Formats: sequence, structure tokens, C-alpha cells
Amino acid sequence: MKKSFYFLAGLCAFIGILHTCFTKEAYQTKAVNLHNQYRRKHHAPALRMDNELNSLAVKCADYYARKEAIDFSCPYKGDVGENLASVDGGNCNSNQLAVRASKGWYSGVKFFNDNYARHYHEILSFIQMVWKDTQKCGFGYARTIIVFLLVCTVQRETMLMELKKMFLSLR
Repeated sequence: MKKSFYFLAGLCAFIGILHTCFTKEAYQTKAVNLHNQYRRKHHAPALRMDNELNSLAVKCADYYARKEAIDFSCPYKGDVGENLASVDGGNCNSNQLAVRASKGWYSGVKFFNDNYARHYHEILSFIQMVWKDTQKCGFGYARTIIVFLLVCTVQRETMLMELKKMFLSLR
């Protein structure tokens, strides 16, 4: 009887660890924390996770997984900004997915003073991460046979107008 109890307790603990490592919630928490670390480098206030944006990110990730392409065409997003990434399937857990996606999105910083037109998506992903007026975000992922498709959604009320002004002034 005691052996059964200890076995079940150990199994429950193991399942709890797996649940923490392989859930969308764990990915979302890690991703917002990483985004806020990057935002601190640029003196931007911390982002708050938003349940509606999380749901939208998951819905868009599922859409891209069904389509087997990430082309910024998610019909559910409306005027919400999105950062997209794909990560080789392998044995990634939620934390590793968040790290790889966040690093990839932030990597656009190296192109920021370079040719904007040639690196538009990389720069836009970086800008959406650190835009000071952005307050809320959401994260989601879906898995295909080969890759994880990762989505970050952000509300972008004034960002697009400001970016258009900035890009037009550079021409």
C-alpha cells in the first residue's frame, strides 16, 4: 500500500513537472518575462499579459499550423500586431520555445540603423517588443509534425502611425 502511494505521489509530481514544462501557460509566462527583460534595456515599461491577446495568439498559431505557413495572414487578428517564428520541433520545452522565439524577435535590433526596407520584418518584430506605448501582449504556439509555430500578439494603437511617419521620413 505504501509503495503504491509513493509511486502515485511520484507520478503526480512528475506529471506536474511535465505540465509546467510543456504547456502554453508556461510558454506565455516565460515569453512575457523575457520580453520584459528586453524592454528594460530600452527603458520601456513592463508588458502585461492579456487573456484576449493570449487567446488570439493561440488561435493564430493554430491557423498557421493548419496552413503550414507563416505569412502574416491570420484572419482573426484584426488590427493587432503579431510577431511570428518557427522553431524546429525536436525536444523543446515551453521555456526553450520562449527563449528561442524572443531572441529571434529581438535580433532585429542589429538591423535598426541599417536598411529598413531590406529587413522590415526583423525590425518590426524588434520594435513591437520594445515599443514604449505597448502595454499588453499575448503569446501562443501550435505544433506541426516538423516545427513549432510561435505567435506574439500586441495591441498597437499608435505604433503603426508613428512607424509610417518614421519610415516615410527616411526615404
